[in-house]
Amino acid sequence: MKKHLLIIIFLLSSLLFSIKNDNTVLIIGSYHPELAWVDQCEEGIESSIDSNIQVVKFYMDTKRIPESSFNQKVIEALRLIEEVKPDLIMLGDDNALKLIGPELAGKEIPVVFFGINTNPRHYFENLVLPSNFTGVLEHFVVIPWIGHLKKIMPDAEKALVMFDHSSTTEAIIHTSFYDSNVINIAGLEIEYNILPDWNNWKQCVQNCSEFDMIILPTFHAVKDKDKAIDYNEVIRWTSRNTKIPLFTFQDYAVRDDGCTGAFVLHGVSHGKVAGEMVQMILIDKKPPGKIVPVPDTSGKFFFNKKQLKRFSIALPEYIKNDAIFK
Repeated sequence: MKKHLLIIIFLLSSLLFSIKNDNTVLIIGSYHPELAWVDQCEEGIESSIDSNIQVVKFYMDTKRIPESSFNQKVIEALRLIEEVKPDLIMLGDDNALKLIGPELAGKEIPVVFFGINTNPRHYFENLVLPSNFTGVLEHFVVIPWIGHLKKIMPDAEKALVMFDHSSTTEAIIHTSFYDSNVINIAGLEIEYNILPDWNNWKQCVQNCSEFDMIILPTFHAVKDKDKAIDYNEVIRWTSRNTKIPLFTFQDYAVRDDGCTGAFVLHGVSHGKVAGEMVQMILIDKKPPGKIVPVPDTSGKFFFNKKQLKRFSIALPEYIKNDAIFK
C-alpha cells in the first residue's frame, strides 16, 4: 500500500512539474541575431524568466532584406505561431510590432513588446493599444545626449546626424526632431540627413567640413543597391574617413576603429524589464492589460580612449567619473 502511495505521489509530482514547465515563449524579432542589440536583449530576457520556460525565436531580418520581402516574413511568422502555439509572444523592435502586432490584437494570447521607439498605439486601429499587449519602450536619449555633447565639446556649433532608412529612424525623427530638419539644443545646431545608400553615406562623411561632430543613431540598414552593408564595416569606414569625432547610441560601436563615445540604453537591462513582464503574465497570471507599458530611459556613458586622444577631447569630470572606457 505504501509502495502504491509513493508511486501515486511520484506521478502526481511529475504531472504538476510538467504542467508548471509547459510554458513556451515565442520571440519574433525585427532584425537578425548577429546584431548586438538583439543578442543583448535576448540575454536580458532569458536571464529574467524561469529557466523551465521554453524560448523559440524567429528573426524577420528587416534591416537587411528589401521591404518587398517583409510580407513573406509576416506569413512565415504567423505560420510559426500556428505550429508552436506559444503561451506568450514577444515582439522585438518596431517592425515586428508594426507588421505582426495588428494580427494578434484582441486575441487570447498575451503579447509583450520591447525595443519600441515610437508610441505603440500608432500601430493599431483607432490608436488603441489592445488589452492583450504590454511592453517596454526604447526611447533613444537623443536630447539628453546632445546636451552632454555640448559640454564635451563646448566650442562646437554644428552637428550632423546621419541616419539609415528604417522604422527606427522614422521614430527618432518624429519624437526627437518633431519632423523638422534642423533643431537647436543648448546652442548647438543639429541637422540630420537620411542616407540609405552606401555611396551617398560615404560622400556625406567626406563632405561635412562645416560640422564639428557626427552623431550616428542608426547605421544598420545602409545598403549598396539591395545588398546590406555589414554595420561593422559602416562604422569602420566612417571612423577611418572622418575628420571630426563620431558619437553614437550603441556601446558596441565605441572602439579603436569606431566611434569616440556613446550614451547608451543597454540591451541586457532593457531585455530584463521585458522578461520581468513575461514572468508577471505567465507565472503570476497577471493580465497584460493590467501591466502599464514602461519607457526605458536609463543611460550609460561609453568612450574610447584612442578616439578621445585622436580628437584631443577632454571629458568633463562628471562624465569621466561615470563612464565606461573601451
